[in-house]
Amino acid sequence: MSIGSFFGSIFSGAGTAIGGFFSTVKAYIIVAVVVLFLLMAGGFYWYYHWSQAQIQTLTTNQAQLQDALTTQLNNFNQLKKDTDSLVKSYQDLQSRENTVEQQNNELQKQIEQFDFNGNAIKNHDATEKTINTQTQKLFNDIQNLTDPKNTAIPGDQTTPPAKKKGK
Repeated sequence: MSIGSFFGSIFSGAGTAIGGFFSTVKAYIIVAVVVLFLLMAGGFYWYYHWSQAQIQTLTTNQAQLQDALTTQLNNFNQLKKDTDSLVKSYQDLQSRENTVEQQNNELQKQIEQFDFNGNAIKNHDATEKTINTQTQKLFNDIQNLTDPKNTAIPGDQTTPPAKKKGK
Protein backbone atom coordinates (compact mmCIF):
# COMPACT_ATOMS: atom_id res chain seq x y z
CA MET A 1 0.00 0.00 0.00
CA SER A 2 1.30 3.35 -0.97
CA ILE A 3 1.38 6.41 1.23
CA GLY A 4 -1.13 8.25 -0.96
CA SER A 5 -3.64 5.44 -0.75
CA PHE A 6 -3.14 5.25 3.02
CA PHE A 7 -3.95 8.92 3.55
CA GLY A 8 -6.71 8.72 0.97
CA SER A 9 -8.43 5.97 2.85
CA ILE A 10 -8.14 7.86 6.14
CA PHE A 11 -9.60 11.09 4.85
CA SER A 12 -12.20 9.56 2.58
CA GLY A 13 -14.00 7.90 5.43
CA ALA A 14 -13.25 4.38 4.23
CA GLY A 15 -12.09 3.42 7.68
CA THR A 16 -15.02 3.72 10.05
CA ALA A 17 -12.98 4.24 13.16
CA ILE A 18 -10.76 6.92 11.71
CA GLY A 19 -13.49 8.52 9.59
CA GLY A 20 -15.84 8.63 12.56
CA PHE A 21 -13.10 10.23 14.61
CA PHE A 22 -12.60 13.04 12.13
CA SER A 23 -16.32 13.69 11.79
CA THR A 24 -16.55 13.90 15.58
CA VAL A 25 -13.60 16.29 15.64
CA LYS A 26 -15.26 18.34 12.92
CA ALA A 27 -18.42 18.52 15.01
CA TYR A 28 -16.44 19.62 18.07
CA ILE A 29 -14.59 22.22 16.05
CA ILE A 30 -17.88 23.55 14.67
CA VAL A 31 -19.38 23.66 18.18
CA ALA A 32 -16.22 25.34 19.49
CA VAL A 33 -16.34 27.91 16.70
CA VAL A 34 -20.04 28.60 17.37
CA VAL A 35 -19.39 28.89 21.14
CA LEU A 36 -16.39 31.13 20.45
CA PHE A 37 -18.52 33.23 18.11
CA LEU A 38 -21.29 33.51 20.74
CA LEU A 39 -18.75 34.44 23.42
CA MET A 40 -17.29 37.09 21.15
CA ALA A 41 -20.76 38.41 20.31
CA GLY A 42 -21.60 38.53 24.03
CA GLY A 43 -18.30 40.29 24.72
CA PHE A 44 -18.95 42.83 22.00
CA TYR A 45 -22.49 43.33 23.28
CA TRP A 46 -21.20 43.89 26.84
CA TYR A 47 -18.40 46.18 25.63
CA TYR A 48 -20.86 48.25 23.56
CA HIS A 49 -23.19 48.83 26.51
CA TRP A 50 -20.28 49.46 28.88
CA SER A 51 -18.71 52.01 26.49
CA GLN A 52 -22.09 53.72 25.98
CA ALA A 53 -22.47 54.05 29.76
CA GLN A 54 -18.92 55.45 29.99
CA ILE A 55 -19.67 57.94 27.21
CA GLN A 56 -22.83 59.04 29.02
CA THR A 57 -20.93 59.45 32.31
CA LEU A 58 -18.13 61.38 30.61
CA THR A 59 -20.63 63.60 28.80
CA THR A 60 -22.36 64.40 32.10
CA ASN A 61 -19.02 65.11 33.77
CA GLN A 62 -18.00 67.36 30.88
CA ALA A 63 -21.24 69.35 31.24
CA GLN A 64 -20.66 69.71 34.98
CA LEU A 65 -17.09 70.84 34.41
CA GLN A 66 -18.26 73.35 31.83
CA ASP A 67 -20.80 74.74 34.31
CA ALA A 68 -18.12 74.94 37.01
CA LEU A 69 -15.77 76.73 34.62
CA THR A 70 -18.47 79.22 33.66
CA THR A 71 -19.21 79.87 37.34
CA GLN A 72 -15.52 80.37 38.10
CA LEU A 73 -15.11 82.77 35.19
CA ASN A 74 -18.14 84.78 36.37
CA ASN A 75 -16.74 84.86 39.91
CA PHE A 76 -13.34 85.91 38.61
CA ASN A 77 -14.85 88.74 36.56
CA GLN A 78 -16.90 89.90 39.57
CA LEU A 79 -13.81 89.82 41.79
CA LYS A 80 -11.90 91.84 39.22
CA LYS A 81 -14.70 94.45 39.11
CA ASP A 82 -14.77 94.55 42.92
CA THR A 83 -10.99 94.93 43.05
CA ASP A 84 -11.10 97.77 40.51
CA SER A 85 -13.81 99.45 42.57
CA LEU A 86 -11.75 99.07 45.75
CA VAL A 87 -8.68 100.51 44.04
CA LYS A 88 -10.71 103.48 42.81
CA SER A 89 -12.14 104.02 46.31
CA TYR A 90 -8.67 103.78 47.82
CA GLN A 91 -7.32 106.33 45.34
CA ASP A 92 -10.25 108.63 46.08
CA LEU A 93 -9.66 108.34 49.82
CA GLN A 94 -5.93 108.91 49.30
CA SER A 95 -6.71 112.06 47.31
CA ARG A 96 -9.06 113.27 50.02
CA GLU A 97 -6.45 112.52 52.68
CA ASN A 98 -3.87 114.55 50.75
CA THR A 99 -6.30 117.49 50.52
CA VAL A 100 -7.01 117.34 54.25
CA GLU A 101 -3.30 117.09 55.00
CA GLN A 102 -2.61 120.17 52.88
CA GLN A 103 -5.36 122.07 54.69
CA ASN A 104 -3.97 120.90 58.00
CA ASN A 105 -0.49 122.15 57.05
CA GLU A 106 -1.93 125.53 56.00
CA LEU A 107 -3.78 125.83 59.31
CA GLN A 108 -0.64 124.84 61.19
CA LYS A 109 1.30 127.62 59.41
CA GLN A 110 -1.45 130.14 60.24
CA ILE A 111 -1.45 129.08 63.88
CA GLU A 112 2.33 129.41 64.08
CA GLN A 113 2.18 132.95 62.64
CA PHE A 114 -0.67 134.08 64.87
CA ASP A 115 0.11 135.76 68.21
CA PHE A 116 -2.72 134.45 70.38
CA ASN A 117 -1.63 136.08 73.61
CA GLY A 118 -1.13 139.55 72.14
CA ASN A 119 -4.33 139.43 70.13
CA ALA A 120 -6.35 137.95 73.00
CA ILE A 121 -5.32 140.78 75.25
CA LYS A 122 -6.02 143.50 72.68
CA ASN A 123 -9.28 142.22 71.27
CA HIS A 124 -10.69 139.44 73.41
CA ASP A 125 -14.21 139.57 71.86
CA ALA A 126 -12.93 139.07 68.31
CA THR A 127 -10.55 136.35 69.50
CA GLU A 128 -13.40 134.49 71.20
CA LYS A 129 -15.58 134.78 68.09
CA THR A 130 -12.73 133.53 65.86
CA ILE A 131 -12.00 130.59 68.15
CA ASN A 132 -15.70 129.65 68.29
CA THR A 133 -16.10 129.94 64.51
CA GLN A 134 -12.99 127.85 63.79
CA THR A 135 -13.97 125.28 66.43
CA GLN A 136 -17.42 124.97 64.84
CA LYS A 137 -15.77 124.57 61.42
CA LEU A 138 -13.50 121.84 62.84
CA PHE A 139 -16.48 120.00 64.33
CA ASN A 140 -18.33 120.25 60.99
CA ASP A 141 -15.28 118.80 59.20
CA ILE A 142 -15.09 115.93 61.70
CA GLN A 143 -18.80 115.27 61.25
CA ASN A 144 -18.41 115.30 57.46
CA LEU A 145 -15.48 112.89 57.66
CA THR A 146 -17.36 110.41 59.83
CA ASP A 147 -20.67 110.62 57.93
CA PRO A 148 -20.71 107.74 55.37
CA LYS A 149 -23.37 109.49 53.28
CA ASN A 150 -21.28 112.61 52.77
CA THR A 151 -18.85 112.69 49.87
CA ALA A 152 -17.85 116.33 50.17
CA ILE A 153 -14.23 117.14 50.87
CA PRO A 154 -13.77 118.54 54.39
CA GLY A 155 -13.10 122.24 54.53
CA ASP A 156 -15.46 123.02 51.65
CA GLN A 157 -17.89 124.66 54.05
CA THR A 158 -16.84 128.25 54.50
CA THR A 159 -19.66 129.27 56.81
CA PRO A 160 -20.68 127.60 60.04
CA PRO A 161 -24.24 126.31 60.30
CA ALA A 162 -26.84 128.88 61.26
CA LYS A 163 -27.41 129.27 64.97
CA LYS A 164 -30.86 128.49 66.27
CA LYS A 165 -32.82 131.43 67.52
CA GLY A 166 -33.64 131.64 71.19
CA LYS A 167 -30.31 130.46 72.52
